[in-house]
Amino acid sequence: MNNQESYKVNYDFLITNKTAVELRKKARELGESNVFWDKITKESLSKEGVVKLILDNPNYVFVTETEVKEYERDKKLKYYQTLPERIFPKCIKEVNINYEKPCLLFNLESDHRNGGGIRIYGKLEYAYRVSYALKSNIFVEDIPRINEDGAVLQVSHGHGCNPHCLEPSHLELKTVRENMYDDKIRDGTLLNGERCNISVITEEQAMDVIKSKGSGTGPERSLKTGVPVHIIHSIDNGYSWTHLSGIDNIKRRETDKKRRALKKEYVLTEEDMINAIKRLREKSVLSDEIDVHVSSHCWILKTKPDTNGYGIISFKGKQYRAHVLAYEAANGERDMTLPENKGNVVRHLCNNRKCCNPEHLRFGTASENMVDAYRNGHKQRKLSDDNVRLIRILIKSGFLRQLDISYMFGVHLSTINAININKSYKHVI
Repeated sequence: MNNQESYKVNYDFLITNKTAVELRKKARELGESNVFWDKITKESLSKEGVVKLILDNPNYVFVTETEVKEYERDKKLKYYQTLPERIFPKCIKEVNINYEKPCLLFNLESDHRNGGGIRIYGKLEYAYRVSYALKSNIFVEDIPRINEDGAVLQVSHGHGCNPHCLEPSHLELKTVRENMYDDKIRDGTLLNGERCNISVITEEQAMDVIKSKGSGTGPERSLKTGVPVHIIHSIDNGYSWTHLSGIDNIKRRETDKKRRALKKEYVLTEEDMINAIKRLREKSVLSDEIDVHVSSHCWILKTKPDTNGYGIISFKGKQYRAHVLAYEAANGERDMTLPENKGNVVRHLCNNRKCCNPEHLRFGTASENMVDAYRNGHKQRKLSDDNVRLIRILIKSGFLRQLDISYMFGVHLSTINAININKSYKHVI
């Protein structure tokens, strides 16, 4: 470290780990005056001022960054040694037939403000996580978050334990799957099969479906077993009744998740962009009339639109809104992926949500999109322009409260407030 870095390390070390009393004592040891004040302003020095006074003294021995870390670690270890006295005396013993030692339930009544937690250096931590850290001789923040395979880890309670149990021998570090799935199977609390409240078939019917796999088509098996075709497909693909079929649905879900992530990360190549425009044009027909706003025909997608009226099309195994794909193919994805463009949208200049003509599309903010919607008549204002002007006059006059004005015009108070701070109806002058 150079002199400047060394000075900063020592400054942070003294500010963080020493009290004002300890700093003044250190300054006296170095030969400074017993009275600490600024000679120019004649005011008492703050803690930071005393630290600078110590560091500027030629007799002060600078410590290294390694020594600082060792000091902080030793100080933290001493602090952790006091935690058992703060936690376990507040616990209530409860017999657990699955273990030799009883459960130690954190007494919420004695520490109701923390709700089963304990504060460490001002930060609230779950008491059972602190108990596990003490058992493992590590700090709470050093409890592993993921394992070697990348699976998320959690501190989980033992068999039949109360969620507030702090007994160290009952706590283990497990993956989310083990904690949420395997443990529920062990405890018999997993609502699978007929116990699931959305199940529409019996276990006997599910077994008939599993045995009939490969013996005919879906409709044929449906007639034979009395089970709807979509449920048969769900069982065959491992989406339901997996405890009978033996399919590892957790592994399947992880595979599906990775596949979806790859599709999401897929970036269109130049060849893909050309093919996307061709596909959009083939799946579209020209509008009967030229749009007045853009002076050209719209490309109306022939496929069925979504619930919001936008065209939907599949391309390279991924489903797109047609106008978004058209913009990306014509202009590249660079505008869509920039951090500063997060939350922005592809706007229609024409008055047609089914249109995917790249000439009619622009990239812009949500506010600009709303202006387009008002202009094209898709959004109806709750207030007329004259009413907005009258509301502003009433607010400025001060004769009526905003609440009274909201009752008068039959709109929400937040709308009146938005008009007052010029956050809404900006177009009305």
